[in-house]
Amino acid sequence: MSTPQELPKKLPPSPDELRRALSILTPAQQSLLLRFHQNLNQDERSIRSREDLCKEFGISMTHLRVRVARLRHKVIKQVEAKYPPT
Repeated sequence: MSTPQELPKKLPPSPDELRRALSILTPAQQSLLLRFHQNLNQDERSIRSREDLCKEFGISMTHLRVRVARLRHKVIKQVEAKYPPT
């Protein structure tokens, strides 16, 4: 079994690298993804913000979550292409 000292050190992507990964999305998709994740630690604001997104796009909360999950997956794939999981 490996000790923590033996594990390879992997740094998270830099902000610039995350911006590049986000650039594969359209501006509207980027906005949706970022707006969805605003106010994460403020439950009531987060819920209202997401409800507003649902109204804006004319979709249910479930559909919003699915749409955001798909966008997040695209960005993760882009990051993992440069930083494959070890």
